[in-house]
Amino acid sequence: MNLARVRAIGGQAALFLMAFALGKGIAFFGPLLLSQIMNIQDYGTAELSLSVGTIGAQVLSLGILGAIPQLVLIRKEDRVQDLLFFVVASIGVLGLAAAAVAYAASSDLLYAFAAIAIVGTGAQLTAATYYRTIGRRYRTLVSDNLSLYLFLAVGGVVFLMLGRVPLGPVVLGYGGVVLGVTIFSFIALARTIRPHFFAAHADARRMGFFMMVNSLVYFTIVNSSRVLIGYFLSVEAVSVYSVCFRISIAIFLVHQLVGTAFYKTLYEASAEWFDRYFVILLAVTMVGASVLLTTFELYGAVLLPAWAGYMDQMSGVLPITCMQVIWWVSLALLEFRINRTLISKQATLWLVACAGLMIVALATLSALHLLTLATAALVFACTLFLALQAQLFLLRRNRVPLPKTQIALFAPLVFLVPAFFLQS
Repeated sequence: MNLARVRAIGGQAALFLMAFALGKGIAFFGPLLLSQIMNIQDYGTAELSLSVGTIGAQVLSLGILGAIPQLVLIRKEDRVQDLLFFVVASIGVLGLAAAAVAYAASSDLLYAFAAIAIVGTGAQLTAATYYRTIGRRYRTLVSDNLSLYLFLAVGGVVFLMLGRVPLGPVVLGYGGVVLGVTIFSFIALARTIRPHFFAAHADARRMGFFMMVNSLVYFTIVNSSRVLIGYFLSVEAVSVYSVCFRISIAIFLVHQLVGTAFYKTLYEASAEWFDRYFVILLAVTMVGASVLLTTFELYGAVLLPAWAGYMDQMSGVLPITCMQVIWWVSLALLEFRINRTLISKQATLWLVACAGLMIVALATLSALHLLTLATAALVFACTLFLALQAQLFLLRRNRVPLPKTQIALFAPLVFLVPAFFLQS
């Protein structure tokens, strides 16, 4: 390889890293900035709505998006655009109709925005699936957080126009954009639809349904925390938890970068190599979490002045959300081994059991009047830890032992120490 080729590859890598940092930086800092200029009730409602959108869009896709990589990469089909436009158009009609009905029935922006967010997230998941499948890295970076970017952009425009960010104009602006996307999808569907479309749709639905269930359970365990806090506690609690979770999610960027750059290596690696790699990456994320916690304790009130009145509560919750995100990263990494070993169906059954136990634990604590924001966060973290142990059990039973990983996963429990003392 000559010097010019090395420079070209280095330049491409540097450009991708810059784009990755910019995209993830906006997704990380944008919501934190917006939380400073929205009132706590509106911000909590928006976060709750976006979480509902993530789960709802997964369900309404009916598994079509899960089948797209199989159709394009394995079957080598080059005509999937009509399936993609149908997903966006159908979710758009259902979501916008539900938003209109919800607002007419109660005038509550929570239900209306949740329905509209399903449409925006449906477009996001569809675009991300397609661009990731065909290898468009930069478009994947944009589409991965498309719904959040739209929310931030509309919020920024509203702030420039009004000097503040009430939720009503944000919902109208977001809704107007997704209405345009829905109309465009219908036009594009009319131009790309194939003969016997519904037969192709049924085939893709059968192929991708179980993949959707697996993804849905995974998304539910990871992303339903804000929904469940809103149900069992309050919208104000959603706001406090969301800020802590947004801060902690910086840890997940390590996995996203490594997983994007070295997906093939991770997938093909031996169990022994993967076991060593996992311990190293876990150590890196632990150090990152420690830096986050230290920075928050020293400068949290300065960096997030609007949350000064909640600093004591957030100091007790943030270590738990850091522990939660570390185990989330671990769960995402173990998916490489689960998929390679072809035991995703078994893993899904265990994930469903873990999700059920999570809801039972929250309901029990609530009934006993023991449920606080900190204990709720601890339940979410323990659910991920239990899911990890179930996956390791399945891998071990299928002759893929990861002994170093099994031991290392107990290390994040050390964050319970600052959680306990700072909460007190």
